[in-house]
Amino acid sequence: SDTFGIGDVFAEGTLSWHIQRFDFSFGAGFWAPTGNSSAPPTTDAGAGYWTPMLTAGVTWYIDSEKTWSVSALNRYEFNTEQRDTDITPGQAYTLEWGIAKSVTKTIDLGVVGYYQHQTTGGNVNGTSGHDRVAAVGPEVSVAFPKPMFFVSLRYLYEFMAEDRAQGQTFALTLTKRF
Repeated sequence: SDTFGIGDVFAEGTLSWHIQRFDFSFGAGFWAPTGNSSAPPTTDAGAGYWTPMLTAGVTWYIDSEKTWSVSALNRYEFNTEQRDTDITPGQAYTLEWGIAKSVTKTIDLGVVGYYQHQTTGGNVNGTSGHDRVAAVGPEVSVAFPKPMFFVSLRYLYEFMAEDRAQGQTFALTLTKRF
């Protein structure tokens, strides 16, 4: 099935440290059920439930000019009851990764991906298994230094899906640094 829609909104507070050629970050946030959702099986973009999430990540700048970077971001989701079904999906661990090259002072190009695995039981899409999926694709990021605003656009192709739908995603991320 094909679906086009706006997904759920995510908000997060993050603390970060920048030490020579490494950046470290820790965050706490939540997904709010603002997108379209429905009972499984579905391809709607929204999940239909609140999800508190903890995040820890690191970026390593390979060269001293910081034009090449390798990043890893760990996320753990505590899913709550879905509004459309009264089902509580299992908790999930996600590892996001990326390799990027700065092509100008404000534009980065890279390859990104993720691996996600359901860590606790939950009935999702009519199964009680521990779903998993991996994805990979390109990303372009643009920085606007003066207002401390960042935009990234990525395309991800999912593969290795078990006990869940497999698809493709376009993600637009807007970040404001305070």
